[in-house]
Amino acid sequence: MFDNAIVDLLIDSSNPDMLNIAVDRKLESIRDLDDAMKVQRRGNRVVSIGKDPRIYDAIDTGLFICPLDL
Repeated sequence: MFDNAIVDLLIDSSNPDMLNIAVDRKLESIRDLDDAMKVQRRGNRVVSIGKDPRIYDAIDTGLFICPLDL
C-alpha cells in the first residue's frame, strides 16, 4: 500500500547500519492525527517518536528498513 517511489527512495537513501524509517511531513494530509505515531526530526534523524509528544514535525508511515543484527 506504498507508492513505489517512496519504497525506492527509502531503499536508495538507507544506511544499512541504522534503523531507517519513512515519514510523512504533510501533517495536513493525515486522516487520524490523534492516532498517528508522531515523529520529531532534527535534519535527517529522528530525535523523538511516540503517540503524544508535544513537538513533532512528521508522522511514521510504518515503512522501515532494519539492520539484520537489530
